[in-house]
Amino acid sequence: MAEAPGHLLDNLIRFAEILRGLGIRVTARQIAELGHALTLIDIVEREDVRAAAGTIFVRRKTDIALFEMAFDQFFRDPATRFKNQSLPQRFSVNRPPAANATESALTRSEAESQQAQTTNDERNGPSQGLGVAEAEGAQGGDEAEEMTLASYSPSASLRHKDFAEMSQSELDAVKRFLRDRHFDFAGRITRRLRRAGRGPRLDMRRMLKSEANTALQPPTLRFRAKKLKPRPIVVLCDVSGSMEPYARILLAFVYALTHEARRVEAFAFSTELSRITRALKEREIDGALRHAAATIHDFAGGTRIGAALKNFNFDWARRVLGGGSIVLIISDGWDRGDTELLAREMERLNLSCHALVWLNPLAGMAGFEPLTKGLLAALPFVDHFLPIHNLDSLEKLARLLTVLDSPLPLRRAVRLRAA
Repeated sequence: MAEAPGHLLDNLIRFAEILRGLGIRVTARQIAELGHALTLIDIVEREDVRAAAGTIFVRRKTDIALFEMAFDQFFRDPATRFKNQSLPQRFSVNRPPAANATESALTRSEAESQQAQTTNDERNGPSQGLGVAEAEGAQGGDEAEEMTLASYSPSASLRHKDFAEMSQSELDAVKRFLRDRHFDFAGRITRRLRRAGRGPRLDMRRMLKSEANTALQPPTLRFRAKKLKPRPIVVLCDVSGSMEPYARILLAFVYALTHEARRVEAFAFSTELSRITRALKEREIDGALRHAAATIHDFAGGTRIGAALKNFNFDWARRVLGGGSIVLIISDGWDRGDTELLAREMERLNLSCHALVWLNPLAGMAGFEPLTKGLLAALPFVDHFLPIHNLDSLEKLARLLTVLDSPLPLRRAVRLRAA
């Protein structure tokens, strides 16, 4: 997957947001496919670009008229972009700058939810929120329950379906699965000792106390062993425009992590870094996601990964990276910022944690190659690079989190000695 030059990538992401606003389902995978397609054609030829974009984005007959309208308006005048009055009322180029603009962009009202479910259950526009209410009819509830039960089976088709292609009922089923999922985390050996059936040290205090209570009986051997303590988890989740189709379900995954372990810190970033740990600590998942939505100031905005990592390294790393933390970065790697800054901050973060894992929802698509400038700058400092696009990939990540208890990788140990 080659990266589109100049500002073309920014325009593609913006155009995709506009299509979502018109009710056309657009995934990050489709944006990546179009970016690759534009490197194979002459982008000066307007009709060639139209044909490539239409082939990738249009899946239903009802989307053709909306796509043609959006394409003609968006690429007619780069200076003015869209004229709001020339498009349907449900479309809005710029979200209203209200006090609760972030929450309104992420949370649908009940009327909007009913209208979206009536017209098209597959719709997933930018107004679809993180904390959608789970009000369903009897039939819808049965279907969602069936999907939830099926998701526990490794052979279920839902486990291999891309999050961005799921219907609302399927997403709700996955969200409930994550809410009830049990996660185990790798441990680290501490200096503290605990009681053990067998171990390298004798527990003399317990042995003497036991001997004092028994008359002329041979002492029973008691042992102590070093305590194994779970490693802290730090999650940095990209919620930019290109990650919007995945953001809701991935934040539900982060919610599940925060409720499974005591030491989990969660952050969301787009152009700015926002700490959402406290918001995700709420008991109910929908309330937690709504609270997190209100905390994120730039949801579905641009992407400056390097600046966000710098903010984390200088303002938060000392407070949350103690105890040999495992850091998870969830992002597609499409960075609009300084790639040199990204590489520098990735190296700093690499030296500050036990293991650095990059999770990319696009890595699950066939023929994927990490060729974007952001990924090329970041990957030299990543210990594990994994996809995170369906339930099966989440299960593989859960298994990885249980085995990240080995010593520092040789590559990082060499860097530490050099520093």
